[in-house]
Amino acid sequence: MAPFCFDTKNKDFSQKLKQKIPGLLDYTQLFKEDNYFFNCSHLNDIGAKEFSKTIAMDILRQEIN
Repeated sequence: MAPFCFDTKNKDFSQKLKQKIPGLLDYTQLFKEDNYFFNCSHLNDIGAKEFSKTIAMDILRQEIN
């Protein structure tokens, strides 16, 4: 799941979804500041680049292990 801003309602949705999909990668709380977001549901350019780097590193770590 992609990150969302702190003003998002129904934040427990990701926890409920993780119970149904145990392998779900949850990045909803990746960013602690809203300056990575264009709006509450979409990342801006900087946020998208940082999110992409994080996902890439996690995938590479999984392939190594």
